[in-house]
Amino acid sequence: MSKVTKESFFEANFKVDEEFENAEIAAKSNTPSDDARVTVLDIKFDKSRIKLTKDEESKEDGFKEK
Repeated sequence: MSKVTKESFFEANFKVDEEFENAEIAAKSNTPSDDARVTVLDIKFDKSRIKLTKDEESKEDGFKEK
């Protein structure tokens, strides 16, 4: 049997809470730090796809590359 790889795609909506020493530092921050609190608000499944894996075991099972 051929091995396969499954790719899944999701959309996520989340809220990040983080404390700063002042507003200037907060304004310059573009990414959350390791200490930020993250709350996932919503996760939406978009799509998934399954593809044959092009490894040696798959070739032995009769999978041929194009």
